Amino acid sequence: MITFSIVDGESKQFSLVEDFFSTTIETLYGDQSRLLKKIASGRNRLCEILMNGDEPLGLLVCKQSLSGADLVVETLALFDPENQSGKGYRSMLLRRVFSIANSRRAASVCIKVSNSDSIFSFLQKKGFSAKSERSGHLPDSIETVLSRSIISPSLSPDPDVLLPEKSLSADIKSVVSDKTEKAPIEVTGPRGLRSVAFSRATSFFRPVLKCPLRFQYIKAIKSGKKIYEGRVATPSFNAYQQGAFVEWHDEWSHRAVVTEITSRHIYKTFTEMLNTLGFENFLPGEVVSLLHAVSVYRKIPNYAERVEQFGALALGLRVLEEAEIDQLIRDRRYTPSFGDSSSSQTPTAAPACSGHALGLYAAKRKNYSDSNHSEMCFDPLDSRHEDLSLDRKRRRG
Repeated sequence: MITFSIVDGESKQFSLVEDFFSTTIETLYGDQSRLLKKIASGRNRLCEILMNGDEPLGLLVCKQSLSGADLVVETLALFDPENQSGKGYRSMLLRRVFSIANSRRAASVCIKVSNSDSIFSFLQKKGFSAKSERSGHLPDSIETVLSRSIISPSLSPDPDVLLPEKSLSADIKSVVSDKTEKAPIEVTGPRGLRSVAFSRATSFFRPVLKCPLRFQYIKAIKSGKKIYEGRVATPSFNAYQQGAFVEWHDEWSHRAVVTEITSRHIYKTFTEMLNTLGFENFLPGEVVSLLHAVSVYRKIPNYAERVEQFGALALGLRVLEEAEIDQLIRDRRYTPSFGDSSSSQTPTAAPACSGHALGLYAAKRKNYSDSNHSEMCFDPLDSRHEDLSLDRKRRRG
């Protein structure tokens, strides 16, 4: 099975990365100790190894954050170019680069390559052009910054990258085969992933779903900084399909935002989810690295155990316009939780311990077994959602 495995200082494969840097990369590019430290700490660096079972095939290192509108790739190489060239592995690495760039919404991909590096001619054949040049580490060598723009928002623009090469095995074809825009995520992580897309027509007449969320995340959704919501993919989220509408609300601040689910993907781990779609799109301004973002999710009570059973769910979000919300209200598909929804989607405050809040708490205690609450989706194990019973006790005290 061909997979991409994320590597940091705690990974078993990190020693393999160190050895490869010392024997190969440093020979072409000089000292790489600073980059290795950043990989080990996970600080603004993403390192992945392309694996065929236990055999390492290729290495990819790029920056987590964009440089302007560019995704900067720092290392793209095969471990054994003499024996692994011509088998489609470089195309798989490049496919993965474009997948990451699309998830970060980058405008282009940049990579600095020495003309002594075997991957230089490959990138030129794939449409990369020279952006700048300078003298390289080796005598008479030149290091060139190659760049290529991204045309499609969800797929690699290079048909040679999209389609498998003739010599690819069945396992490789299953990874690099062409995908539709409904399922753009095609690369498996260390434990695999599933990409799920559903027809919008299936939710056309459904009522608006309602789900609690902390006010800080509601603000981030409204501002456009938070474009994904991550949860454990429990059965209670089965109704949250592509095209469905959801009101995310906070009971104590009495704020809400109504969104459309634009995509739905299920991954095996939070690491795969946050790495593939970009941790800053889930927790904007709250975390500084992939490891930090993963720790936020794993610290939620029982999330670390439940994700092993159900997987991690990523919901793409689009904030509805005022006219769209008004139409949902006229169609009797939506009743705002806190009164009339304005264009800013910030309803007026209600009493802190309203009957609606108490009703939510009662439904939470019953795990929403009552069919009257079937349109709600309250995850009682998510610590980001205020525990109403504790809050009531504090108020009484």
